[in-house]
Amino acid sequence: MKKIQPLFFLFLLPIFLIAQSDSKYLLSYDFGLTGSENFYYIPGSNSQFENEVPLFNSDTYKVLGWNARIFVERKIFDFAAIKIGAEVARHGFRMAKLDDLRWPDETDGNGNWVANPDYIREYTPKTFSTNILIPVGFRLLVPDKKLSPYFEYLFSTGWEIMTSNTEFSETEITKNIEWKNHGLRIYNNLAIGLNYKLSTNTILFSQLYGQYELAQESTAPVEDYYFAFGASAGLRQSL
Repeated sequence: MKKIQPLFFLFLLPIFLIAQSDSKYLLSYDFGLTGSENFYYIPGSNSQFENEVPLFNSDTYKVLGWNARIFVERKIFDFAAIKIGAEVARHGFRMAKLDDLRWPDETDGNGNWVANPDYIREYTPKTFSTNILIPVGFRLLVPDKKLSPYFEYLFSTGWEIMTSNTEFSETEITKNIEWKNHGLRIYNNLAIGLNYKLSTNTILFSQLYGQYELAQESTAPVEDYYFAFGASAGLRQSL
């Protein structure tokens, strides 16, 4: 529970950034599902693209991730708004399933394999990371329409605060969770979506979006960057 409390207060941060409440301010919140793809990069190389290797290949697969966000927005024109918020996101990948596992002590002393019914035969390696982000950006829209499209750009800074992966032995599969600040990360975010006006003060919206990691604070010999894409839906309310 002690680890969850900072995330809760981070979500409340945009609310306290409101200096005054008038019709120009909006509060929005949404939840989305994502898929992600990782890339490796060797710092100091002459060409980033020569050393960028997609982690998504025949042996590695996307898994379903999620993100939850809250924003304070301020209208600057009828067709534009600026926004700042907080986001928690979880993404990851899985490797190909390992099956027909055999263990060194499953022999009869003559080199013949003797299966132990208590031992694990299948295992799927999975890795996840959890990030907290502070996105800032703008939204362009068609004003005064019941149903209207919009475009959104966000620049996010954040931290990878938790990683988890699965490991296995002869008889059990365990999940290892590490709470650690892995350094500052910077992201670009683009989204296109639709607004549906439920009332004068409430708008339902849904969107498709992509997120690409631009830079990270790292001392590792090989850095990993990720691209995520997904869909989300939420509500936007006047304050």
